[in-house]
This record gives sequence, structure tokens and C-alpha cells, in this order.
Amino acid sequence: MRKISIADIRQAANDIQTLNEGHMIYRSKAYNNYKYSLSKFQDLILEGTCEFDEYKTTLSISSKINSSCSCDNGFCKHKVALYFLLKDTLA
Repeated sequence: MRKISIADIRQAANDIQTLNEGHMIYRSKAYNNYKYSLSKFQDLILEGTCEFDEYKTTLSISSKINSSCSCDNGFCKHKVALYFLLKDTLA
């Protein structure tokens, strides 16, 4: 699996405001229960879960990105923050 770049995260974010808010959550460490796994099925899959206050977020990265967040705001700031955490995991 190749390293995750800032450009990858920027492309996934809905807009620059979401990117900035997610980055601030990541930098301030305003999350709990971060877990990740790396597995291989047909492709390498990096999966992460995390909690941001009352929101639970999951992100799965392989040849596609699959994600969910209980805030239901598209590719939200919570997903962006989790993406940054996964980027650090692969570094």
C-alpha cells in the first residue's frame, strides 16, 4: 500500500472548510478509541475506527475509500481527522 498524501485527503474532503476542521480535530487530539487494522483480501485494506465526542467514524482505504460516520454529513470533518490518523499510521 502506498503512503497516504495530503492531496489524497484534500481530494476526499467535501471542501476546504471540512479539510481544515478535520485537521484541527486531528492536531488537537480530540478523539478517543482509535483503532486500525491492515489486512489483505484481494487488495491491501487499511481500516480505522475512532470516536469524536458522540460520533463514531470508520474509514476503509484500499483501491476505493469506504467510510461512515454517525454525523451523516458526507465526507465530514471526523472522516478527515481519521484519514490523517491513518496517514500517520502508514508513515
